[in-house]
Amino acid sequence: MLSRGHSQEVAQEAVDWLTAKRFVSDERVANDTVARLGGTKGREAIASRLMARGVSEPDLAQALAGFDEEAERLAAEAILDQRPALRSDPAKAGRFLSARGFSEQTVLSIIEDLGLPHEAD
Repeated sequence: MLSRGHSQEVAQEAVDWLTAKRFVSDERVANDTVARLGGTKGREAIASRLMARGVSEPDLAQALAGFDEEAERLAAEAILDQRPALRSDPAKAGRFLSARGFSEQTVLSIIEDLGLPHEAD
């Protein structure tokens, strides 16, 4: 609105009205993002994306509450099921999952459960 010549006051009134009518909602954006990305990205990637969009900490925490460690693990396993070649190479699988924001704990747990060797730190 500002780029179209409207004043800051008018723009703020419009945002306030949209927020009051729940057309603009951090909570809804956070929940929709978790639902959309939960099957392909880990908690860290989702949280990073939401923080970059300016979602508040309480809304972020509430949205991620439904995507707990177990849900993240199931998503990671489903991804590996779609890419069987990764299951035979723990280094590739770890890099692949880490790049998609899965936690180190989730990655190591999956590698261990698959019976694949991994190097301890």
